[in-house]
Amino acid sequence: MKKFSVHQLEKIGHFLMFLLLLEAFLPLWRNMIIGDFDPVEGDPTRRTMLLVGYLGLLPFLMLSPQKAISRIIQTPLPWLLAILAILSILWSGVPDLTFRRSIAILLTTTYGLTLAVRLSFDEFLDILGWALLVCLISSIFMVIFIPDWGIGTYRGENAWRGIFSHKNSLGNKAALSFLVMLTLWLRTNKKLWKRWVWGIGIILAVFLLVGSNSATGLVLFFVMLVGFILLHFLRMLRLSLQIVLPPILILGGLVAVVLVENFEAILVFLERGATMTGRIPLWQNIIPLAVDRFWLGYGLNSFWLGWEGPSAQIWAVSGWQPGYAHNGYLDLWLSLGIIGLTLGVILLFYLLIYSFYFYIIKRLDTQFWILFLIFVFLLNFSEGTLLRSNSIWWVMIVYFASMIKIRVKPKPELSMGLLDR
Repeated sequence: MKKFSVHQLEKIGHFLMFLLLLEAFLPLWRNMIIGDFDPVEGDPTRRTMLLVGYLGLLPFLMLSPQKAISRIIQTPLPWLLAILAILSILWSGVPDLTFRRSIAILLTTTYGLTLAVRLSFDEFLDILGWALLVCLISSIFMVIFIPDWGIGTYRGENAWRGIFSHKNSLGNKAALSFLVMLTLWLRTNKKLWKRWVWGIGIILAVFLLVGSNSATGLVLFFVMLVGFILLHFLRMLRLSLQIVLPPILILGGLVAVVLVENFEAILVFLERGATMTGRIPLWQNIIPLAVDRFWLGYGLNSFWLGWEGPSAQIWAVSGWQPGYAHNGYLDLWLSLGIIGLTLGVILLFYLLIYSFYFYIIKRLDTQFWILFLIFVFLLNFSEGTLLRSNSIWWVMIVYFASMIKIRVKPKPELSMGLLDR
């Protein structure tokens, strides 16, 4: 019998950690068995399991300290955000909570770096794919055999949530699964059985996405699908960046104009009101409070404290009791001010521009990251992804930021070693 190597055991640990970061199983189980937890304090069960995972996997980073330091120096923006989060203890109204949440941010960021140092892109994507496949299969099982758990009621209508706590969470994870499975299907050539596995995963992802009735998930799915088609078309053209970029910008501008002009019609098609299910009035109430703490914000995660914090002003006028801004950009502004928001947006666009540039010069392994960054950019309008602790989104952003490596040879042309280990 073949023995497992230390690296294989480590990858099993990452697989289990990914399931936790994807917020699978545990949040739904707690809601159905124990009941809702305090949104300020968080879920102690999940927090304990994540801490065990961090303590078990982060020490692997110490095996390559020089590589870790070089990765931080190459792309320091995630770490500047983490440091700002820690410093926000100084102006937070609840320093104890901000301290705990900033430690969680530091652990999550360090875990993303650990993955970049320890796993190649193929290994990372493979582990993520298997974790998502388990989520998809388990969600199908839950919907069919335990519908009281797998199906929820939202605004009087039933929608699938699978092994997740909300239909939107299933929709977002199904859209991510489509992107990951399609990438794996395209990259797998030698093992036919794996192509079948990833092909089935694609079908399951689309099936669950439709069943979730998640508008955000459907939009993300169509964007990823169109993005794949466009990127393959660009690769076939084999044109230079100077030729390709202008028409792309023009086309993007035209699409933006069409979307703006037909905004209400699109919302009707997605069965959403013109206020996006109450989000626009919520944002209108939040912005003046964000402006009050314009530069540094209220401190990491110190705004949404129910009736005991600044969020009481939102609850008093909104007619409902949101636990977050339903917009990741606004939440980052509330936490770390315009400085934190600017750093977060710069990080996203820095990674997107570099990945697109490398793709144009035939670094085809960046196709996935182009689409993922667009995915994150859009998802952040409804769900926080930037500087979110214990989240697969922030881990993936840090992983990619830590994988960028450029080798310049003393020749007119550049040799790009993007995604080198």
